Amino acid sequence: MLLTLFLVLFFSPLSGFSQEDPKKSYEVMKEEWEDKTYDELNSFFQKSFNSRDTIGMGVAADLILALGEKENKPEYTTKAYMFYGILSWETDKHEDAIDKLNMAVANLKYSENYRNKAGIYFFKGNYNRILAKYENALEDYLEGLNLTIIEGEPYAKNLAFSFKVNIALVRSLVYDTKESLEMYFDILRELEAKENENIRNYYLMDIYIGIAKAYSDLENYEEGVIYCHKTLEFCKKQNIIGGQILSLNGLANIYSLTGEYDKALQYLKEADNIQLPTGRDYFTSGTHLYRARTYYYLSRYEDAISELRKLEELNLVDNYGYFFLQETFVIYARSYQGLGDKENAMIYLNQGLEILEKNDERKNKISNIVFQRYNMSSIQDEIDQLTNDSKKQQGKLYFLLVVLGVLFVAFFVFYRQYQRKNKKRFKALIDQLNQDRVNTETIPEAPDQEKSLKIENDKVRELLIKLEKFEKEKKYLDRNSTLTEVAKDLKTNTTYLSGIINQYKNKSFSKYLTELRLDHAIDRIQKDPGFRAYTIKAIAQEVGFNNVNPFVKAFKEKTGIYPSYFIRELNKKES
Repeated sequence: MLLTLFLVLFFSPLSGFSQEDPKKSYEVMKEEWEDKTYDELNSFFQKSFNSRDTIGMGVAADLILALGEKENKPEYTTKAYMFYGILSWETDKHEDAIDKLNMAVANLKYSENYRNKAGIYFFKGNYNRILAKYENALEDYLEGLNLTIIEGEPYAKNLAFSFKVNIALVRSLVYDTKESLEMYFDILRELEAKENENIRNYYLMDIYIGIAKAYSDLENYEEGVIYCHKTLEFCKKQNIIGGQILSLNGLANIYSLTGEYDKALQYLKEADNIQLPTGRDYFTSGTHLYRARTYYYLSRYEDAISELRKLEELNLVDNYGYFFLQETFVIYARSYQGLGDKENAMIYLNQGLEILEKNDERKNKISNIVFQRYNMSSIQDEIDQLTNDSKKQQGKLYFLLVVLGVLFVAFFVFYRQYQRKNKKRFKALIDQLNQDRVNTETIPEAPDQEKSLKIENDKVRELLIKLEKFEKEKKYLDRNSTLTEVAKDLKTNTTYLSGIINQYKNKSFSKYLTELRLDHAIDRIQKDPGFRAYTIKAIAQEVGFNNVNPFVKAFKEKTGIYPSYFIRELNKKES
């Protein structure tokens, strides 16, 4: 039921529910349904949702909550909070929707009998993703994916694919494109092994579209076109109307970027000719954007603006998120500039820059591709030729654009140098690993008797042997391996242990432990492709670090490169 509800939720936007007297309708409906069972109320919520009846949805949620209190069933309360979250989202109360779903999550600890806990995280993850809260969305998806493994039922196993697809999508949205592409292919291989054709068909469209988008973002347009056509053929065979439009839009997107404008317009025309069911106009968001982009490149500025106006009239701009909105403002600015309308060009440019700044806050890495694509730095010079009005505002804009240009050039130069250094460090690290794969440390000779710590040689050797065993058994991977705990395990005291490590290992206990963990991490990352698929945080925890930051810092100090770069270069080398 939950997957069906989700599909309707995200592929059929709310068309609005009209009632002359909502309060009266609510009371009548509540009286009609108040003696129904929990299962019947669940079905009623589903039916109300499918018919876009927000009053019915509210009645079902209220009655389930009341039934939970009456029968002391906390799992009913959890379901009611989840339904309240969906209802809030449907009535455009987005933050309230997240709050209600958080309440459902909090109530899970009292709801041992609640079936499909993962489903709550699925909705919450999707809502956070749409709100561009990518880190929260990823945490929700990962938690939900973990719950599908714990729950282990058939519906949970199927839902796991949806979590994986959405994790790949989030990685794509934050421009982790190569990794998202690899993840899509991993999911595809796993899906192709499924014997159930219905399950395969259920997910194939989203995977094909994700692969096509990733190839397009990587500027591998040839492969992007192939997967757009694969998606189109699949959707025609399955009669998926929305998927056909997305495929045609994908082809238009690619051809508008490769300069094949006739092809782009041809595919957009085909998309226009597909009849959409009522309430699904949002599928045409891409159609209008890519046509506006194509018209801009063809210097048809008025037509480009007209397409963007259609997006606004249909309230479609927000359906594709903040990065979609960013390009919309840029095309507006460039088109108005092309028409000689300096005032509107500056208005939209400033809005575009504001969105760019906000996007930088939403994620760690922001792409300047859109601004480069439209050569934003040339706007000021051409505006100056049109008029000398608003000099103060123009001066501010000029300064901002110059700063942006200088920063971009400086960043590009720095980035190229940084990449060259990183490649050298990566090669040096690989050479070192290949030369000495197993670095076994022999028991050293006893130090001079004048050393500060004086203990008998047999005790020294006994402790060194124990340390060697500690290393071979990889007990250092335990996050609780403190000096006190290790000393206790080796049946010595902290003073002796610290002194032996200082004298015979020539390092502090902390550095000794850190280097063992780093060596293990580097070795396993190089040997185990599966380990590379872990998040950096998960890798840090696997090798004994309690926090990701000390791990990243220590890795960088030891190797000169970050672990994420090491993983990325290894994947490139093996691909």
